[in-house]
Amino acid sequence: MTDIARPRITDVEQHGIDTIPAEHRHSRPLDLFRIQFGGANTFATVILGTFPVLLGLSLWQAVAATVTGVLVGALFLAPMGLFGPLTGTNNAVASGAHFGVRGRVVGSFLSLLTAIAFYSISVWVSGDAVVARWSGWPG
Repeated sequence: MTDIARPRITDVEQHGIDTIPAEHRHSRPLDLFRIQFGGANTFATVILGTFPVLLGLSLWQAVAATVTGVLVGALFLAPMGLFGPLTGTNNAVASGAHFGVRGRVVGSFLSLLTAIAFYSISVWVSGDAVVARWSGWPG
């Protein structure tokens, strides 16, 4: 097996929306972990994670509620996660391949809902925290 040359951080993606050939794939599990960990540990997520306890649940009830929510959400979104590795593309393009031209709406709609929901939650909790900090409110 030959070593795959890793691009410099300043290199521009050369494949666009095409499938990246196997000989140009160089990511490791640690690379995916960094992206997932960094995106999951934002200011808004930390504040949002405190809400179950602030709303009166014990720590273990909060953990159980969070795990239950993640598992229920995964039941709906996990099947869409199978499209990417099989097709080498994103949800919108992959769902179009499986469900036809109008089927692209399936992947696009799920991505849009996820983006809007998380953006709304992030703005809400971060906005409250920032306003509280600026106004001197102790909460």
